[in-house]
Amino acid sequence: MCPVTTFQSERKCLLDSISLARQILEVVEEKQSTNIVLLDVHELTSLARYFIVATVDNLRQSKAIEDELLTRLKLQQNIRPLNLEGADGSGAGWAVLDYGDVIVHL
Repeated sequence: MCPVTTFQSERKCLLDSISLARQILEVVEEKQSTNIVLLDVHELTSLARYFIVATVDNLRQSKAIEDELLTRLKLQQNIRPLNLEGADGSGAGWAVLDYGDVIVHL
């Protein structure tokens, strides 16, 4: 999470978080997932600022989204997820990618 000491730094942190969320949304949309929802949860929890939920049709589509997120965010932003759950197929049809301020649930 971003340390917040002044209004300006809080605003910068929020913009950075929303930029990351939008980049993730772009990938999720490109890979044709459905029922995509972006939730602003920063007033409800300290765990994240944004939560993205999307429906995928199968494990192959989920893996394609995960791979694209890992590749694109690493190359463009030098960002790696803090944690991956269910990404190896052990999630029984779901996967969670934790990017700190943005959490993705497929």
